Amino acid sequence: MVYAYGASPDAGIGGVRLTYGDGTAYVGNRPPSNVSVASNVTFSWDSSSGPIGVSPNSSNVTFPSSQYFYINPNGSAFDSVQIADSAPSDSYTDTGFVFYGNWLFWKSDAGSLQSKFYATPADEDGIWTLKWNAGDSDDGTSIPISLRTIAPPDNKKV
Repeated sequence: MVYAYGASPDAGIGGVRLTYGDGTAYVGNRPPSNVSVASNVTFSWDSSSGPIGVSPNSSNVTFPSSQYFYINPNGSAFDSVQIADSAPSDSYTDTGFVFYGNWLFWKSDAGSLQSKFYATPADEDGIWTLKWNAGDSDDGTSIPISLRTIAPPDNKKV
């Protein structure tokens, strides 16, 4: 499992899970209630040359084909992270991800490690849409987060 940690403690993102809802990645202990296919997810990754595989972590959900973790790293994009069997557009990529210890980064073509994950509030309390902020823009509501494979201690889970 992958967990999100917010940059500001009062944001309410202190080690909450990543979830899947109709092709979009969410931060929260559950996806929004209005999605038709929803699940907690697990990641599998073998090397920096391959994509991150995403699998449902629920016995009542199956994906029809292999699903991967996609971001849009181009220009000033501030787009939702997608979980799909193929890129939603030519701008999205599923390669270049690197785990540095337990932290997830993306390695740019120039070789810099980047963590431009942001959480944008969804329409339900305690649920955020996971986004990649390629342009480092400030929309006034999203908060920077980091993704880790380490769960928070039981007494710190939010």
